[in-house]
Amino acid sequence: MISAIAAMAENRIIGSHGVMPWHISDEMKWFKDKTMGHTLVMGATTYRHLPKQLTGRKVIVVTHHDLMLFEGDERCDNLLKLLNEHRNSKAELIISGGASIYEQAMPYIDRLYLSVIPGAYAGDTFFPELDPALRQVSCQSMRGFQIKTFER
Repeated sequence: MISAIAAMAENRIIGSHGVMPWHISDEMKWFKDKTMGHTLVMGATTYRHLPKQLTGRKVIVVTHHDLMLFEGDERCDNLLKLLNEHRNSKAELIISGGASIYEQAMPYIDRLYLSVIPGAYAGDTFFPELDPALRQVSCQSMRGFQIKTFER
C-alpha cells in the first residue's frame, strides 16, 4: 500500500524556505505515531531539514545527488520505479514530502493522511491538487488541526 502524510494550511501552504511555518506539538506527535515502524519516502530538501534522525522508521530519500544520510536510511534515484515496486505490497510505504514528491506520487497514493492547519500562512511551497479519485473517508478534529483521511 502506498500512503502519503502531509500537513498543510488552509491556503495549501506546506513550507516556507524548507520548513513548516507552524509548530504544533500535537500534530508532530500524531505524525510520529502514524509513521512509526513504517518506511517513509521523501525528497532531499525535506530530508535535509529534519532536525534529527527519524528513529523507528526507515527513510528512503529520493535524489540524484550524493547526500549524507543517517545510519540505516537509503537513497533512491527513481521514485516511479520505487512506487511501482510497492504498488501491490501489503507493507505501507508513506510518502512524506516535499511538494514535488507528493505531486509525482499522487497517482499512486492509495491513502492520504492530511493534517489541515487552520488559517492562511505565508510560504513558498504548496501541497498539490488532490487526485480526483481520492475521496475523503474521515475527518477528526484535534487540538489545533484536523486530520482528513482520503482513500482511492
